[in-house]
Amino acid sequence: FFDISNANFAITPAPAGPTILSFTPAFGPVGTVVMLTGTGFSAPATLTVNGTAATNGTVLSPTSLTTTVAAGSTSGLLRLSTPTGTVSSATPFLVGERPTITGFTPTSGPVATIVTLTGTHFLGATRVTLNNASVPDFFINSATQLTLTLPDGATTGLLAVTTPLGTGSSAMVFTVPLRPVITSFTPTRGPVGTVVTLTGTNLARAAAVSFNGVNAPGFTLNAAATQLTATVPAGASSGPPAVTTPLGVGVAGTAFTVLPPLTLTGASPASGVVGMSVTLTGTTLDLVTALTLNGVALPGFVIVDATTITFTVPAGATTGAVLGTTTDGIGSSSVRFTVLVPNLGTVITGITPAQGILGATIGLTGTGLSGATQVAFSGSGTNTVSSGSGPLMAPTGTTRPVSAVPVAFTTKPLPLLTVLVPLPLNATCV
Repeated sequence: FFDISNANFAITPAPAGPTILSFTPAFGPVGTVVMLTGTGFSAPATLTVNGTAATNGTVLSPTSLTTTVAAGSTSGLLRLSTPTGTVSSATPFLVGERPTITGFTPTSGPVATIVTLTGTHFLGATRVTLNNASVPDFFINSATQLTLTLPDGATTGLLAVTTPLGTGSSAMVFTVPLRPVITSFTPTRGPVGTVVTLTGTNLARAAAVSFNGVNAPGFTLNAAATQLTATVPAGASSGPPAVTTPLGVGVAGTAFTVLPPLTLTGASPASGVVGMSVTLTGTTLDLVTALTLNGVALPGFVIVDATTITFTVPAGATTGAVLGTTTDGIGSSSVRFTVLVPNLGTVITGITPAQGILGATIGLTGTGLSGATQVAFSGSGTNTVSSGSGPLMAPTGTTRPVSAVPVAFTTKPLPLLTVLVPLPLNATCV
């Protein structure tokens, strides 16, 4: 029997078992040196990766140790054993290498192009990017091949593949030729036949220009490939113009407004003299840039609104059609305007001959003589006009006033005849 009631001794608690707080790197191929941090690390220590013993385990301190991933290891939890216990990591170590991209084909293409990537370690890929933008549509064919489809909005840049073991990027860029872009167009409205200039980018390979889905019959591209000109086709309706290239379709952000045809429907008044104001009515008249009357330009016309134009009949104007045109040469229907000659009265400018005996025939020259019925000589009576006398025209019964003749007509007396009677030889003169 041994009495220990009065003995002095201390009870030492057993050392705490190890804990793994973290490890780095989180993945790597065989031969990767992994550092663990935690508590309770002591030698001798052994570590396994998914059950396969790691090598070169070295306890650096109670809170850190290193080990090397051995051949044959597979992804799994790290398990550490020390004299004080055994513990496993909360997350697995992934055995393998990050993906690499060694090439791709084609090296350029528009949206919707299918691209094939070649490389290594593609299995388990979780993300593919182009120019740092996700490519949602991809398929892993094998550990060394992956295919993807370029999404809308894709831009030129590096390709990259991400797996749980890391991200691998291409050494070369993939080029995305951009679809056409329309930044502006002018004019923004007009009837069929209007020539429209579209400005934008990526227009070099333009194959078609359309207005709200209706193709223009043709177009021209400037040398810098920044502007297209096209004519609004028949059948077009209001809507955004678009440019089509092999790389896609570029649609303007605003609509082109297709206006009714340029027409003239009436003139008020329909006739008038020089200096008179005339009002034209019709449709789409606000686009008129030139106005003619019987083929002669009418300067100074005024566009009131889309349905009204006014102009003043100019000197020298003659009767004919009034026609409006636009800068594109689009002509309107025409209306007829009659230019009236004002009644200026009768003016006598000359008399032939300027003198004669009573009863002589004379001729009068001047303007407005048509229809004259009487000629007065100094208010002393009238003579009937002969229809065949000199330049006078046949009478028509007009009653226009007659101006005074600027040259006087002088009457001469009849000549006197003197008769000489011979005398007899024996006559005596007294």
